[in-house]
Amino acid sequence: MTALLAIAHTGQVSGAEAVLLRALIAARRRGWTVRCVGPPGPLALALAQHDIPHVPLPELSLGAGPAPVAAAALAAATAAAARRIRRVSRDMQADVVLVNGLLGLPAARLARVAAPIVWLVHDVLRRADRLAVLRGAAPSVDLAIAVSEAAASAPRAAGIRTTVVRNGTRWPVDAAPQPPPSPPVVGCVAALTSWKGQDVLLEAARLLPPGVHVELAGASFPKDGEYVTRLHAMADGPELAGRVRFLGRVDDPLECMRQWAVCVSPSVDPEAGPLHVLEAMSVGVPLIGTDHGGTPEVLDGAGVLVPPGDPAALAAAIDRLLTDIALHRSCAKAGPLLVAERYQASARVDELLDTVEAAAQPTPRGRLRHLTVLAVPDYLPRLGGTTSLTANQAETLLHNGHDVVVLTRRAQDGLARHESVNGVAVVRLGRPGEGRLAAKLTVLSMVIWLARRRARVGAFHAVMYPDFAAAAALAGLGSRSAMTWAGEGDATDTLGHPGHRAAGLSRLRRRLLARVTHVALTPRLAHELAEVGVEGDVRVMPIPVDLAHFHPPQPKERDDARRHLGIDKDELVVTFTGHLRTLKAVDRLIEAVAQLRERDLAVRLLVVGGGRGADDDQDLELQQQAAPLGAAVTFTGAVGDVVPYLWASDVFVLPSTREGFPNSLLEAMACGLACVAPASAAGDQVLTPATGVVPPTGSAEALADAIADLAAAPERREALGRAAALAARRYGLESFAGTYTALIDELERQ
Repeated sequence: MTALLAIAHTGQVSGAEAVLLRALIAARRRGWTVRCVGPPGPLALALAQHDIPHVPLPELSLGAGPAPVAAAALAAATAAAARRIRRVSRDMQADVVLVNGLLGLPAARLARVAAPIVWLVHDVLRRADRLAVLRGAAPSVDLAIAVSEAAASAPRAAGIRTTVVRNGTRWPVDAAPQPPPSPPVVGCVAALTSWKGQDVLLEAARLLPPGVHVELAGASFPKDGEYVTRLHAMADGPELAGRVRFLGRVDDPLECMRQWAVCVSPSVDPEAGPLHVLEAMSVGVPLIGTDHGGTPEVLDGAGVLVPPGDPAALAAAIDRLLTDIALHRSCAKAGPLLVAERYQASARVDELLDTVEAAAQPTPRGRLRHLTVLAVPDYLPRLGGTTSLTANQAETLLHNGHDVVVLTRRAQDGLARHESVNGVAVVRLGRPGEGRLAAKLTVLSMVIWLARRRARVGAFHAVMYPDFAAAAALAGLGSRSAMTWAGEGDATDTLGHPGHRAAGLSRLRRRLLARVTHVALTPRLAHELAEVGVEGDVRVMPIPVDLAHFHPPQPKERDDARRHLGIDKDELVVTFTGHLRTLKAVDRLIEAVAQLRERDLAVRLLVVGGGRGADDDQDLELQQQAAPLGAAVTFTGAVGDVVPYLWASDVFVLPSTREGFPNSLLEAMACGLACVAPASAAGDQVLTPATGVVPPTGSAEALADAIADLAAAPERREALGRAAALAARRYGLESFAGTYTALIDELERQ
């Protein structure tokens, strides 16, 4: 029988406390010994109704008044709480301590309990003060259980072993009537506090027809008095007078929701795992949620997503759901099906308790080293081949159950230091900027980050940037680290030739990288590593391509792509995708197009990509060079998805003077394009005479001749494209996943 001690930092009952209460009641039903420590209040009263012992604690939150006074009071309350937690844990011989929310963690760490500490993560942590609390408490946490991948990002970034158990809601429940009552009511269930975004909903309501009414269900707290006053003032304004009802706290949100046509979650800060989203889905009321946090992870056809803080977009989404009967019915039908299949409260609580019970068992030593860290110079939303490679690696490992953190540079202002990207925790280190000083500060920050988490890091993998692998070695992780070399000449530039007298920095890098496992994208890169004196086996592991996304278009898809870009049916389109760096040699491709135009060959060039803000960017120079060609050359700038441009194209050209294993060439092949790439762009390693053209040089004249030959032979173009798409199948994610996961597992065993 498990003895569970729960810690609540507040005595109020909101979504997080409702989840805790549900879990503690279920634990009692399992026969566990359960106690809860926390401030007096509604939560304690609810526990008493279920005969769950409650031990009072002081409120563990920053109170009102001057900041130094409030901080001192919180410190004193935390110390008093820690003493009580330690005593209760000892007296009940707790097997596991369950901390509900972030603010109970400092007291739990200070208590120095003997039992494992499990943290229930109900928030998407982004504020600097909250992240500082997390960093201080992280060493004491044995396991974090997050309600969404978005919420899991911060604990993973802090080096805490983290799993995701999503929230659930009651099921079965009575459905809302269809069609909904008239006049239509748009509702929101949330505490009246500014980050919940009720003001955005009221702004949106001003843009809707007068017949649309709004109901706001939720209590308010004293600190939010000014915000609540502003909401009432908005509701009393001429556009909304008589159309807004404040319901206060409601005992049964589902009863309110059944009277609504649409439920809205307008939060301007990300919700981790909002219960009201699941509740609306359960009764079949379409939901509009903001596109961040945990809401997009569960909505899945039961509603519509809008940007946060955008009243116009919210109004448009509401109007669409109210007027598009088919969409409304589809969302109303999807919600209950999703809840029945994935989000029944009983099943989610069972999963939560099973996870807590497993955490109470003794942890094998090897399980302590659980974290897989990938390091790359740039990561999403910035674009590039190594970014795509690392994203595929991270998402593959995450899918296979690894705790993954991506470390990268904070290359520019506006990029968050910590965030979740497609479920992957991303940490950006160093100061903003692209210069040498910023790069060195990033490496230093990485050494410190890794050293602090050395005991928890099972495997480290650096992509393209050897100084990141050196940072891992400096942090004591050399034998658990891998370095992927992505560009020809990089190893020679970094390590020098063994027969030559290496500079001091090269010698240091050699020493640091001596115990690192080396990975090359191509046999030629592996040969280069051998030539510069890298000892031991070098793994050859090509870049994978997502064949579900990159594939030949259907005729309608190709026609639509060309129509959208304003391309005539008979126009020959040549495309380049990638960063506009000097080594990409796009100037040669532009010169080739100019020569083709002089030969009276109507060619249109799409240059898809942009600069990186680095010293070798050429975007402005290239646009000046192409200006005399007018509409024959189109610069798209950086784009999120190159597929529509590839689908609209006839020929893909990669003219680079130096490449490793070009991701852009594989993507073009997978989309069924005839490809041109000289040996300097790795064409001789990727293409064959059956799948593409490798011109004798990368000069403008050689590129122009290759393009002209393909322009004159449409049947050959199509045959090359078909063969290229078949050849690209060898590089699918499925074949890559097993090899890469095996590498990481091998590193973790070191």
